[in-house]
Amino acid sequence: MYHMYGRSIKRQFLLYGCLILAIYLLVVAIASYNADYIASYSVFTFIMGFMIYVSPVVFSGRDDSLMSQIPVSPKEKMVFYLGYSLIVVPVFIQGLWWLLCNAGGLVFSVGNVDKIVADTRVYYNMSFDNGVFVLMYVLNIIQTAFLIIISMLVVFTTHKHRLLTCLLSSVGALIGFGIISMIAGIIAGLNGAFDKIMEGGDASPEIIGRDIMSGILPVAVVTSIATVIVMVVLVRKIYKRFLHPVIAR
Repeated sequence: MYHMYGRSIKRQFLLYGCLILAIYLLVVAIASYNADYIASYSVFTFIMGFMIYVSPVVFSGRDDSLMSQIPVSPKEKMVFYLGYSLIVVPVFIQGLWWLLCNAGGLVFSVGNVDKIVADTRVYYNMSFDNGVFVLMYVLNIIQTAFLIIISMLVVFTTHKHRLLTCLLSSVGALIGFGIISMIAGIIAGLNGAFDKIMEGGDASPEIIGRDIMSGILPVAVVTSIATVIVMVVLVRKIYKRFLHPVIAR
């Protein structure tokens, strides 16, 4: 399979490498002149997330009729597509970013931006305990995998404007996740504040913030379980597409 997409994959890696380097240098430059740079750091890491989400677009450069005729089984195609999109691209992006941060930390005083941001969050009590951190990390992986699978579905079931459709699909899914989390957080925060006030206890922003997180996490877990089920359905749909290819005329 690689020999069919090798040139496109190399171009994607080159493009992504250049973008990540540019993002890193921008973050370092902002951090050098502005101590309050966590917002810009979050925006740029969000952009890197989208680079991962839409990475399956690299498979849209080949003619569908040609790809249906290559002597590769549907299972082998699925392993290749899933392995590249879910493992190779995320590892490349995260690995390159980690390398730049650690190497940059030896050159610039603010070069290791990941460590500086983590230390800043700890200083301002914006970090989570280990259990919550691990849970949120797992939930983030599930969300990322879901968005990648959506992009794969778009690439293999549509024939026009695939990149735009992948972007819009990812944005729509993220908005959906955000709305669910926001509703859960508002309800949990209001209930927590009301209970504290009625009991004559502390209803400070810090306490309300903890109540919001305690309300979001259970909903996020349930949503992630449902997301995994939907992912399985979508992967099966893609696999059936390979079993019975539909060639656009």
